[in-house]
Amino acid sequence: QIIQPETFFSRRTLERVGFFNESLFYVMDYEYWCRVFAVSNNIVQIDEFLSCFRVTGEQKTNNKDGVRDELLAVLQR
Repeated sequence: QIIQPETFFSRRTLERVGFFNESLFYVMDYEYWCRVFAVSNNIVQIDEFLSCFRVTGEQKTNNKDGVRDELLAVLQR
């Protein structure tokens, strides 16, 4: 899983892929990474901590049904 806050990408990638699809509520980052993977073969992982991720009860990803439904819609496209 790619956590958005700790991800960096080049301007060239942004120019090729475009911006996040803000019409998506739950999986805009997942859909974005799918588009990035479709056009890039230069994806690397570094073994460093770059950010923190706090889990709270108010996170929209806690709505598992909403996440599932939107994810399935993205995958069907």
